[in-house]
Amino acid sequence: MTVEDRLVGALVDQHAQLRDLLRAAARARAGQRAEAVERLLRVVAVHVAAERVALTPPGESTSGRPEQDLVTAVELLEDLGAHGATSTVRLGVVAAALVRHARHGEEETVPRYVATHDEFDIRWAATALGSVPDLVAEVGPAAAVPVGVSFRQQLRAALDAVREALRHA
Repeated sequence: MTVEDRLVGALVDQHAQLRDLLRAAARARAGQRAEAVERLLRVVAVHVAAERVALTPPGESTSGRPEQDLVTAVELLEDLGAHGATSTVRLGVVAAALVRHARHGEEETVPRYVATHDEFDIRWAATALGSVPDLVAEVGPAAAVPVGVSFRQQLRAALDAVREALRHA
């Protein structure tokens, strides 16, 4: 498997996992929805952090990109809560943002990254994205990305955790 395949595979697999978690949250009964949304938010935080570290050049803004739309939609979901009659609508807004994010990443960001970077950088990016499953696991380095705190705090912690994982890779 080439490093390009590893990078694309990690990205596509994570986008599929996010879609599955979103569906699970939307289908969850009222008493289980909060937990499903919490899991979704944690995985989104770590995924977005890994993409930022791996694929966004230092100093480049994420403002106006589909990634930021996803972050904004998730923050709104968190602010308004996973309960109530409108939570399904809010999950739909997150789903639409996720579709735009995944399409942009898979069709534009990664192909451009692969075309403009050498094998070392692509391997580094694949390693960053490959760290996501370990950082959202229930054991191991997951403690670096706390549960029960705001999405913004999880995102900050995830950025640090991804950078730390790369230092030890």
